[in-house]
Amino acid sequence: MTCGHCVGRVHKALEQVPGVSSVEIQLEGGIARVQHDPSVGAEALVAAVSGAGRYLAAVDGPAEAEAPAAPAVEERPAEAAPEASVDQGAKAYLFSLGGMSCAACAGRIEHAIKLTPGVAAVSVNFARGVARVVPAEGFDPSVVERAVKDAGYTASLNADVAAQRAAELARAKRRFFVAAALGTPVFVLGMAHLGHGLLGWLQLVLASLVVFGAGATFFSTAFKNLKKRAATMDTLVALGSGAAWAFSLPALLTGGALYFEVAVTIVVLILLGRL
Repeated sequence: MTCGHCVGRVHKALEQVPGVSSVEIQLEGGIARVQHDPSVGAEALVAAVSGAGRYLAAVDGPAEAEAPAAPAVEERPAEAAPEASVDQGAKAYLFSLGGMSCAACAGRIEHAIKLTPGVAAVSVNFARGVARVVPAEGFDPSVVERAVKDAGYTASLNADVAAQRAAELARAKRRFFVAAALGTPVFVLGMAHLGHGLLGWLQLVLASLVVFGAGATFFSTAFKNLKKRAATMDTLVALGSGAAWAFSLPALLTGGALYFEVAVTIVVLILLGRL
């Protein structure tokens, strides 16, 4: 696995195996934790991962391939006891997360929660947008939520995870369709080199709505990360689209080449990839 898209494909493939109740995937460690019925065999899990693409998996062991690394599938039957480092009576809290855009975001959230007092173990599932936290003595959910917020994201313990994910997807679709509708004329005019006079100013207006309207989340997240001396995919998108827009502004006044279509294309394609 090399990115969040890979995580999503492997996660979906494992979830579709009959008898699997939950899946948690860690991109950095290349591990998938699967809770399943006793009737589910290791062969079915490995076959599901292999069928998701050029991924290889081994149960309780590293992947044995030169292809893009895939998770070692750690079998965990649904009725299995907790790990030895966790009290037998301990339960896990499921936090719904918001604001993640890539695997680096999941890693930052996991690191922030690990440093929180009263946390015995934590696993962030980027594909599902949730964090599974095993409490220790002195655990306080509000402290975890505050730690995630300080890291630049949101966490909610009592939220309906499925409903929240559905709402986020609906907002993402709305941003994409707005960006695509406003950005298409800019792309056509840019490719036709019709960027001077009134058509140039039209590109400026439409591109501004796409980059700083539909793409506002890229800049707000990048700014939050900048204050914490960190960078994520949002930082790259903000730099790329912002630079193309900023370079085109003086060029519009001097008659130079415009790159508004580059700015809108970056935003539209990234928004599409997050659906």
